[in-house]
Amino acid sequence: MKQFHIEEEKFTILIVDDVESNVKLLTVLLKAAGYNILVAYNAEECLRIAQKRQPDLILLDILLPDMMGYEVAQRLHQIKELNTVPIIFITALTEIQDKLKGFDAGGVDYIEKPFHQEEVLARIKTQLSLKQAIKAYNLSLEQLKRQEEEYRGLNQRKKELLHIVSHDIYNPLNGILGLSNHLQAMYTPETEEYQISEIIGESANKLLNLVDKVLYDENHLNLKTTVNKAPSDIEEIVSNVIKMHRPKAILKKIDLISNIKGNHREFLLDQIKIEIILTNLVSNAIKFTPSGGSVTIETEQSGDLLKIKVIDTGIGIPAHMVKRLFNENGSIRLQGTEGDVGVGLGLDVVQNYIALHKGRIFVNSVVDEGTTFSILLPLS
Repeated sequence: MKQFHIEEEKFTILIVDDVESNVKLLTVLLKAAGYNILVAYNAEECLRIAQKRQPDLILLDILLPDMMGYEVAQRLHQIKELNTVPIIFITALTEIQDKLKGFDAGGVDYIEKPFHQEEVLARIKTQLSLKQAIKAYNLSLEQLKRQEEEYRGLNQRKKELLHIVSHDIYNPLNGILGLSNHLQAMYTPETEEYQISEIIGESANKLLNLVDKVLYDENHLNLKTTVNKAPSDIEEIVSNVIKMHRPKAILKKIDLISNIKGNHREFLLDQIKIEIILTNLVSNAIKFTPSGGSVTIETEQSGDLLKIKVIDTGIGIPAHMVKRLFNENGSIRLQGTEGDVGVGLGLDVVQNYIALHKGRIFVNSVVDEGTTFSILLPLS
């Protein structure tokens, strides 16, 4: 088995003994072994030197003229800078009770008088090796903590970037799909134009399904558990969401309306999460609203609440499905009015992000009349 070697480092040992011959013997022995040596002949001198020089190890005699070594050890361990310094007691006492008392006082080992050179060196090396191993462990632990923080930050930025990029891909692809449907309606299946537009539509659908899966998996496996609130302009948030969905709304001849009520527009929110919430709701609203209908994002401050509504004039949601909209294990999927493909983040993700804001969400839907999602976010 590979032995643990102390790295080349000049350790400092403080010898505390009132017997000069003991001090000289230990000093010669330890200097020859490559250690730096400090010397104290009483308790007060030991405490003063230890605080000033902070040795790596202390050899402490139990019987000192001004204080028992047990009490000195206890006082040393009450000093923050010294509470991890190993203390080896030097003693001529052989009773087990004396040794147990030393361990209770914070000692890590004993060296009995008269000294045996090999034993002294071995016990000192063992304690310094342990101290160095603990120091290396603590440094590794700190490094791991720093890396964990870095990885957490990178992972958060990755997920936010994933949402932004995926939605930017999703929106133009949905526009391509809408144009493909429009072209197919203009030609008969036998024509080349129809077949080309069909291929374009199939390709767009494949890409949309891929984006759908990536977003769905990412959000269900890695739901964020915190919010990064900052002053956010609700009008800007709504405008961003409307811009993202305007091409699809134009193709379906759906009016996309913003209705920001009141003069106060800035609120403490996690803007990315709120945009993801509204993007999902508006995407679904457009999907289930027939041509000639409308989708409205309405906001209003009411006391200490911010109210946000997404209102559509679509086909509505059957009552038995409304109860399952926010199930944890998946999202409800209905056939859209023109074969539209939804974002697929899942309304459970919407609910999770609202819950992180300590808010609530409600839905009111009437088949063939439309659906309203109402969000209440506390402002305090």
